[in-house]
Amino acid sequence: IITGFTIKSKKNRNDEDEKEKNIYEDSSPTDKADDDTVISGTKNWIENMIAGLKICPFAASSEMAGVPLGQVHYTISRCSTFEEMYESFWKEVVRMEHTDETDLSTTVLIMPEFCSNDIQAFDQFSSSLKTSLHRS
Repeated sequence: IITGFTIKSKKNRNDEDEKEKNIYEDSSPTDKADDDTVISGTKNWIENMIAGLKICPFAASSEMAGVPLGQVHYTISRCSTFEEMYESFWKEVVRMEHTDETDLSTTVLIMPEFCSNDIQAFDQFSSSLKTSLHRS
């Protein structure tokens, strides 16, 4: 259970304006590959791009990263709304807070159905996370 923050959403408003796009839901269809395939592809991408090209100086490999060097945890969230994604994000924050940094240094939250066709909605979501983390 996550506590300590409030989620405000357009989803529950009773606006008459149907023209306004609801950025809190992404109803676009996606291929639902199984979780093992998605995690494997993500690890491969991190190994080759992030660690392999040394884009992140703290990524030694797809399995070890951070300072101090620790394991990388991969989790998939199949959510499609901002509310569900906030819950998934904060669960990972709690995981990081409750795990020794030498055991778990990085968590990768993979969200294949979230804002898959709407980069502006994803940018708005990620900006809201940055703001909340800076205030913590």
